[in-house]
Amino acid sequence: MTLASPSHLVHAYLQSLQKELSRGDATEHTHRSALKALIESAAPGLLATNEPKATQRENKPDYIVRKAASVIGFVEAKDVDKSLKATLKTNQLKRYLEALPNLMLTNYLDFIWFVGGEKRMEISLGSLNGQHVAPAKDASARWDELIACFLAEVSPTVSSPTQLAKNLAGQTRLLRDLSLELLTAGESDLFEQEQSFRALLVTDPSALILDPATGTATFLRKVIALIHQRVDGQHGAGAWPGYVRSQLLPRIFGFELMMGALHGGPPQAGLAVAGVGL
Repeated sequence: MTLASPSHLVHAYLQSLQKELSRGDATEHTHRSALKALIESAAPGLLATNEPKATQRENKPDYIVRKAASVIGFVEAKDVDKSLKATLKTNQLKRYLEALPNLMLTNYLDFIWFVGGEKRMEISLGSLNGQHVAPAKDASARWDELIACFLAEVSPTVSSPTQLAKNLAGQTRLLRDLSLELLTAGESDLFEQEQSFRALLVTDPSALILDPATGTATFLRKVIALIHQRVDGQHGAGAWPGYVRSQLLPRIFGFELMMGALHGGPPQAGLAVAGVGL
């Protein structure tokens, strides 16, 4: 394949795509190591962790891009012949755009970069004609500009309760969908945790309950609702107020360790049971 003077890194990447496509049996996963190498070559210390996915798993992006302990962004890769415009209409990408602040979508040749769900840049390193990759004339310059902007993006500071709620809602939905998917698939570790939680909570209402990342107290609200149902079933509705005072409040604790980061003050801690009908 002939390239119009791109850098050796982009040249090697496109050559790898061409080599794999020429074999006739390449899939989306075939090109992942080549993309990983291209991303990591953009700056010292970069790590593009390729997240292996089980069949039909659609709730976790393909790559997490890190530098040292900091997460810079995420990359979702589709097969080289897939239309990115069509992919953007899927529920999977809608969830990602809602939850992930710095996201790059690619089919290994075309790339679209999003910040906060909004498109910032779109490039193409080449086009596909059958099994032949036709590189763009300025493939190297396009890639250099895109990856530099992607890596330089700083997560926006939360400036309002509305923005915070929107960010948390998107991330929570993504986590919910992934958790449900893993449980449905019978993922052993998560399934065992769920079974242990159910066993402790339902059979032993006297268990100590601690939530160190309370947030809006969704977890504690659910726990209290389940205990409430259990107490009513065993002792009748009239037993609940006394049970709360004597047995529930002394053993339920909720702390939000990140409140200082959200509000600019020192970390806050406290019982998070507001609005749960105690």
